[in-house]
Amino acid sequence: MTRYLIVDTYNSYFRSIHASRRGTDLEEQVAFAIHCTLQGVGAAWRDQKADHVVFCLEGRSWRKDFYPPYKANREVKRAKATKAEQKEAKAYFDALTEMISFLREKTNVTVLQHASLEADDLIA
Repeated sequence: MTRYLIVDTYNSYFRSIHASRRGTDLEEQVAFAIHCTLQGVGAAWRDQKADHVVFCLEGRSWRKDFYPPYKANREVKRAKATKAEQKEAKAYFDALTEMISFLREKTNVTVLQHASLEADDLIA
């Protein structure tokens, strides 16, 4: 029987961002966040003796159609971000986009994403 390791990619990555704050500069912090994400997946893969890894990605949440305030606080926070915070967020998102492209194009992992589902919906 095949053992799958299913990863909520954004959740794992954003948890790693918080750990990366000890880096000396933004480039190092971004690199450390990618490292922590992949290191965590590797550790879970070994611990669970998985055969295959599935990275689940976010789409637009269908929950917003039923409950408009769902995660609305995030948009408010982004709107209040300073130029430096916007630059930092862009650097982290650009790195995540590159990591996802690498996973899709250069590895044998599965990357799942649906336009109307969050990663946890795919996982469920």
